[in-house]
Amino acid sequence: LSGASEDVSTLKVLGEGKVVVPADTVFVTISVATEDENITVASIKNAEAVNRTIEALMGAGITREAVSSGRGRSVQSIQTKSRVCNNTTCAIVASDAVNLVKEQVVIRFDAEDEDLINRTIETARAEGAEAEISGYDLVDAAEAVAEAREKAIEDAEDSAANIASAAGLVLGE
Repeated sequence: LSGASEDVSTLKVLGEGKVVVPADTVFVTISVATEDENITVASIKNAEAVNRTIEALMGAGITREAVSSGRGRSVQSIQTKSRVCNNTTCAIVASDAVNLVKEQVVIRFDAEDEDLINRTIETARAEGAEAEISGYDLVDAAEAVAEAREKAIEDAEDSAANIASAAGLVLGE
């Protein structure tokens, strides 16, 4: 600052820069659930259904690299019993057990490829799987960060100029 008192050599200002950009990546989760009384059979059937769905997706244009390397898997055992009681005794009249195996895979897409995203969801559902968009991301934020930084610098320069003008000072280089 020129014209400022000798004991003040710097002026610190903050600048804020904001940008809003669309996501460049979309994630679709494909889920397959299989029920069976035997947990081993349910697991085998489920793995076959997931693999069949993935193969159908490959035929629809998905690359192997787009499919997440890991799979989410859950197993639930559900047992129900019905009891009938009278004044003196109770008896179990029905007992059922079922095992539910559910497996999920996540597929990553370029957000601009809406046709492939929609085709993937339709293909998975046609194979009996559940399919839904499960997330969005901005993988390449470099351009957005650079733009926000430029706006922050401009904001800081404007703030400094306003402060200097209000104080009757002239900004130096």
